[in-house]
Amino acid sequence: MLLAAIRLSLSRNGYEVPDVLKHTFDIIKLTICSTHNPDCLNRKCEQCSTELVNDLLRPWTTEGEENLLSLRRWVDDLISMLSMHPKHVCNARAQASSFKAAKASLKHHEALVVVDFAENFTCRERVEAQSTYWNRNNVSINPMEAMFNKYMAVTRDSVIAMTPDLKHDASAVKVFIQILAKHLQSHYPEITNIVVWSDGCAAQYKSRVPLYNIAHAFDTTMGITWNFFGSRHGKCEADGEAAVVKNHLDRVVKAEDRSVGDAQAAFHILNSSERKITSGSSRRHFYLISEDEMKAAKEGPVPGQSFTDYTIT
Repeated sequence: MLLAAIRLSLSRNGYEVPDVLKHTFDIIKLTICSTHNPDCLNRKCEQCSTELVNDLLRPWTTEGEENLLSLRRWVDDLISMLSMHPKHVCNARAQASSFKAAKASLKHHEALVVVDFAENFTCRERVEAQSTYWNRNNVSINPMEAMFNKYMAVTRDSVIAMTPDLKHDASAVKVFIQILAKHLQSHYPEITNIVVWSDGCAAQYKSRVPLYNIAHAFDTTMGITWNFFGSRHGKCEADGEAAVVKNHLDRVVKAEDRSVGDAQAAFHILNSSERKITSGSSRRHFYLISEDEMKAAKEGPVPGQSFTDYTIT
C-alpha cells in the first residue's frame, strides 16, 4: 500500500516512477546484501542499510511543495517498514517459488493439495423481506484443491466441504481433512504420496492438535508432507475455487429466481447434475457436513478424565 501511494503521488506530480518502486521485493533487495543470508534478513548485518532507498527518494522528499508533504511521510513509513520486514517478504517469495516448483515436478503417484478456509457465503433470496437482510444464514466453505499429473498435464479435483457450523478451528480442520483423505483413497488408490500446502494459522493448521489429527487421518502407507505459506500469502488455488462456488450460487439466485436459504439448499444446487460447475479437465466434489457432525468432532474430554491414571480397552 505504501509503494502504491508513493507511485501515485510521484505520477500525479509529473515525476517518472523508478522501476525499483514497482515491487516490494525489488526495493528490499536494495537494502540487503543477500536474500539468503539470515543475518541480512534479520537486520543483523552491519553492511545492510536503508540509506540507498533514502538516497533514491531524497530529491522529491526535500522539495518544499505542499503536495509532497504526504510523500515525505510515506517515505519515512516505508523506510521504517523495510527495516523490519525483509525476512517475511523473502520467505513468502521463496515459499511461492517452492510451490510453483512442486506443481511443475508432480509425479504420477503424487497429489499436490492446497487447503484453506474461504470467506463464509451469505445466503440470500431473490425477493426478500427487509428483516431477512439482518437474519441471513451463513455457510462455511473449505475448498481443498488437489492436483495430479495425468498424461503429462496437471489435472484438478476440488474437494469442497460445506457446513452451517461457522467455527474455523482445529476441530473443523480435522473433519475436513478426514473427508479429503477418504476421497483421495477411494478415487485415487494409485496415489502414495501427498504434498499439502496451507497457511500457518496456529488455530487451524500449525499447532500440535491439527498436526496430530492430520497424522491419523491418512492411511499409514501413504507419505504426507505438510507445508505452510507465509502469513497472508499463497493459497491462490483454494481462493479461486471458493470464488467460483460463491459466484455460481449468486448467479442462480439472480438469474433463476431461486433461494439459497441455508447450507442444505446451497449443497443441493451445487450438487445437482443440471447445474454442475465444469471447467475443462477440472472436477468438483461437494460434501455437506451437518452441525451435529461438527459438534461431535469438537467434543472435549470426558468429565473427570483428567483424574484417570489408566484405562482398560
